[in-house]
Amino acid sequence: MKKKAWNFGKYTDRDETRSDEWRRKHRLIRIKQIKERHGQATPNYNPEACKFIEEYGRKHGYKFQHAENGGEFYIKGLGYWVDGYDREKNVVIEYDEPHHTRRVEKDKQRQQEIQEHLGCKFIRIRT
Repeated sequence: MKKKAWNFGKYTDRDETRSDEWRRKHRLIRIKQIKERHGQATPNYNPEACKFIEEYGRKHGYKFQHAENGGEFYIKGLGYWVDGYDREKNVVIEYDEPHHTRRVEKDKQRQQEIQEHLGCKFIRIRT
């Protein structure tokens, strides 16, 4: 599907079907630019999600690394941060806030990429 995009004072056609590889490369380039310009690149986080992840981990025997106890785990090869990661058990947990209902397909794609890259179990919590 073609979409018109504003570019230098005029509208141009833009192909919305960019490859996964193109998106990955550009995500990694942008993270590198942010780090070079600002010294670090870390995502915003929800303190309530950290509390939930901590409690979930306690109840189910996981020791998740999250934003408030070591920082969200960064997957270098993909350019993604995950809400929680237990290295020992190779388990990722993602806490989806209500706005994620608008991005279900993107979340599924991201989850698949992460699972293939890490070979991990993936837990998704929807609120």
